[in-house]
Amino acid sequence: MLLKVVKNKQFVLIMLIFGCLDGVFIGIGVVLDPFFDAIGFGPSQISALGGIFVICGVLSALVIGYVLDKTSKYLITMRSICIGSTLLFIIGYASFATGNIYIVGANIVLDGFALVPFLPVCIAFAAEVTFPMQEAVVVGILQMSGQITGLIFGFVGSLAFTIKGISDYR
Repeated sequence: MLLKVVKNKQFVLIMLIFGCLDGVFIGIGVVLDPFFDAIGFGPSQISALGGIFVICGVLSALVIGYVLDKTSKYLITMRSICIGSTLLFIIGYASFATGNIYIVGANIVLDGFALVPFLPVCIAFAAEVTFPMQEAVVVGILQMSGQITGLIFGFVGSLAFTIKGISDYR
């Protein structure tokens, strides 16, 4: 059963995408505090930014889930999420240098809207392309790929803050 899922080329592609995006999501969680602390934000501001990120992402996931139920356009939705997340994180990195809580907050809102909905989209799409396989197996493999890449991204991100100069972002 497991071999059958892994031989599905569409599933492998979804697994790689899910792994990378979930890894970024987990990596952000690991380095959120030291990164924002380095640019001068306090614990309450960092917590608020993390909460805003998740809340906006959940709202976006609800909207995207509704649209997917009506259209079933998984591929274009996944492509849009990948492109949007990548572009917004590039723009976001530049906005962090301003140190302005409102500019950073606006970017966090956009990042949440772009990144968080990939979880349900990838899981639903993977279930579609691997049907009639058990959904628990498919979701378990996706989660495993995300956890592995999250471990790698989190470790690399944490390591980056120990290198002289990176923590002095301001």
